[in-house]
Amino acid sequence: MNLKSKTMVTLAMLATASIGLSNTAFAAGPPKGSTGVGWALKYNTKGAWNLKHNFTYTVKFVNTDSRTKSTPYLKNTVAYLNAMPEMKKAKTKFVLSSTVVGTTHYNTKNWCGNGYGTIVFVLKYRPFQGKKNYSMAHPCYHLANNSAFGGYVEMNSEYWLTKNKTTAWTYAVRNIHAHELGHMLGLGHPDARYFSKNEATPIMHVPTGGYKSSNAGKYPAADTRGIRRLISNGS
Repeated sequence: MNLKSKTMVTLAMLATASIGLSNTAFAAGPPKGSTGVGWALKYNTKGAWNLKHNFTYTVKFVNTDSRTKSTPYLKNTVAYLNAMPEMKKAKTKFVLSSTVVGTTHYNTKNWCGNGYGTIVFVLKYRPFQGKKNYSMAHPCYHLANNSAFGGYVEMNSEYWLTKNKTTAWTYAVRNIHAHELGHMLGLGHPDARYFSKNEATPIMHVPTGGYKSSNAGKYPAADTRGIRRLISNGS
């Protein structure tokens, strides 16, 4: 298959303070007609800038530990994507599977070819150079049409080591999962120029941003605009 891979490093702090993630390199977006306000497409013209229509993206897990820990935090996000009218019209679906794929499914030279439409979640302690609070997304896309293909996400396992877990902690981890899944769809890190200060802080701007309520894990308005653009770009 004609595929390409990229790696996105994500700072996902569990502190309550806002953390600005500015990435002006992504600000230009893909070709004319594909830009939006409040978000930035991943890797400019060198990455995914559309979601396939009549297609299913399936979230799987590398092992039972990853499945047990990440599944609760992904439910709101997957449900939100499937409820979007644009997704329904395009017949694009997201499935939160219970499937365990094993370690051979990721972290190899050919990991982009291990499952068309498969997004694998992995737990790994400080996956980015051993740095605290970082997770990593490894998305794939088709070179021919720049559509999101799948790939895998390394969630920092230290999130589950946090002592005295609170409701706020639960909401933060939901939003972090949504942030990483957003990278798999093609979204990058918009800076403050791309969204209104009157809106909820985009999850793609600050991983622990978004909603601080039972709606955590659902994409705020700015992120949703980006996802709408991605699905409208597809075919």
